[in-house]
Amino acid sequence: MAGRAAAVTRLLQDFRLVGRQPLGSGQEADIFDLGDERVLRVYRRATEAAHLERMARFYGALKRGAVAFATPAVLDWGVRDGVAFSVERRIEGASLASLLGRSKGEVRRRALRSYVEAAAAIEALGHPQPDYGEVLADPPVRAGTWAEFVMARAGTELELHRGLIEARVARPDRALEALGLMVEAQGDAAPRLIHGDFYPENVLVGDSGEVTGVIDFGGLTLIGDAQLDLACAVIFLTGMDSVTADDRALVRDHALRLGLREQSLTLYRLYYAFRFLGAPRENDGLLRWCVSTIEAACDG
Repeated sequence: MAGRAAAVTRLLQDFRLVGRQPLGSGQEADIFDLGDERVLRVYRRATEAAHLERMARFYGALKRGAVAFATPAVLDWGVRDGVAFSVERRIEGASLASLLGRSKGEVRRRALRSYVEAAAAIEALGHPQPDYGEVLADPPVRAGTWAEFVMARAGTELELHRGLIEARVARPDRALEALGLMVEAQGDAAPRLIHGDFYPENVLVGDSGEVTGVIDFGGLTLIGDAQLDLACAVIFLTGMDSVTADDRALVRDHALRLGLREQSLTLYRLYYAFRFLGAPRENDGLLRWCVSTIEAACDG
């Protein structure tokens, strides 16, 4: 750990950022202002140069003019002394999560509506691969149909974390069977780009509440059913202290108006319960949500 800390310090020295506080910090990276409308992203985990190159190509292929908000543009990237970094074009705005912690009234309502509308617009950015499944995960899970991918990904997570879930839920395979019935009943989806982690921390908004940018496409980014991001916009508000019951109702109602189906919301809530079983164990709230969702599917 000490060696990595020294390597990060040397990297910040190279960019003349020693002593600067980050603009923001997430699970994946710390972000620093470089000036001239650029930011430096310093990754927290070991990341190979090949992944950074794949990320740069992915962002470069997006059809940015098709949406009203910005997406990241990678200007440079590299790995120095084991520390991965990228230089990206700065996107103006603060996270929706921070706005929800301080705003009220019409700005808040506008931000929540704009959040849902951005989720619905992600598919317009295009999709860079012909098959269904993960775009940026390493190694990716992919399949010939959307239903095959959903079951492969959920089944993989169940096997990886079977001991953990079986200590809390009797016969979790019944929930996996329920997921299979739901995705089969829905029918196959046209392949569309899905952000997959459409969480308020990854959505930037301006002072008026309009979405200015969507960031952090990554391991959860998929090609598949565009309903998934609309479902994410609803599901990922669960457990946020700054989000009220009225906020959740507004987001859910707006998502339904924009085409989210109730059955898709149920389906993808269960999908994410499997998908997040491997979340860090210190995130007890998320684990409890996964367990209760899987348990309810077993009983249903």
